Amino acid sequence: MALLSVTPIFGSSYDTTRPNDAKAVYLDQEGFPAHGDGVADDTDVLQQALNKVQETTTQGIVFIPSGRYRVSRTVYVWPGIRLIGLGAQRPVFVLARNTPGFQQKPAYMIFFAGGRPKDFKTSGRLQAREQIRCLRMQPGNILFSDEQYRY
Repeated sequence: MALLSVTPIFGSSYDTTRPNDAKAVYLDQEGFPAHGDGVADDTDVLQQALNKVQETTTQGIVFIPSGRYRVSRTVYVWPGIRLIGLGAQRPVFVLARNTPGFQQKPAYMIFFAGGRPKDFKTSGRLQAREQIRCLRMQPGNILFSDEQYRY
C-alpha cells in the first residue's frame, strides 16, 4: 500500500518523555488508544481526543507518542488546542493512496479550524463548513510524501 504522509523536517521530538500534565490529553492505552502503526485507522481516536479538550477545557494539549498514524478523513484541530509529539521520533500522519475524499483539491488531512460548529458530530464529520477557516500549510513547513515520491 502506498502511503501519503505529513512528515516533519526534523525527525526528533522536543519531548522525549511523557510530562506529568493532569490537564493534557494523551493518545495512549489509558485514555485514547491509537494504534500508531500506519495501518489501522486512527482518525476517530485522534478526533475524539481533540474534541475532549475542546469540550472540557476549550484549550489545551494533545500529546501524541511516536508512531505512524493513519488518517482516513480530515481531522479538525480546534482553536487553542496544540498537538505535541512525544518520544524519540516525532509522530507522522499518513494517508493511504486513493483515500476517498482526498482526490480533489482542496483536501486537508489536518484542518486548523477557526471555531467548532454546533452541528459538528463527535465522529469528526463536519456539517457546517462555512463556520471553519483554513490555515494553509506552506511548503517547507510540512512535507507531503509517500513511500516512493516527495511532493
